[in-house]
Amino acid sequence: MQVVERHIIQRNHPHYQEIDKLCFAAKNLYNYANFHIRLSMVV
Repeated sequence: MQVVERHIIQRNHPHYQEIDKLCFAAKNLYNYANFHIRLSMVV
């Protein structure tokens, strides 16, 4: 994976908690999809 654009959000930013929750959910969704794709290749 190659980072194309990077944004650094400080903890005191008004939307930090919402952004943090969304990033965490996106990471979990990516890992979940990746797991199922890899699982389907084994079968």
